[in-house]
Amino acid sequence: MKDTIAVTLFDSIINVYHTLSKDHEFNASAIGFLVLKFVEVAICSILIGILSALITTLLFKNMRFLIAEKGVAEVALILMTGYASYILSEWG
Repeated sequence: MKDTIAVTLFDSIINVYHTLSKDHEFNASAIGFLVLKFVEVAICSILIGILSALITTLLFKNMRFLIAEKGVAEVALILMTGYASYILSEWG
């Protein structure tokens, strides 16, 4: 739980830093912007997690023929869906 908050807070601070580097001001609105970015990153992370879990569930439900024949395909599918959710979160 602490790691998730630390990563979310770090992403929020980086977003605020890039925005403030143009203005060169740090005031009360910057703190509000930081809180807004923190909430945005947290909500987007949850939504990406739910979306990737639903896609993974649908893949495993509908592709039983791959899983029943070869155990290697199941492991590859698990790794690919986990990596896909990571790529999706870093892309946004």
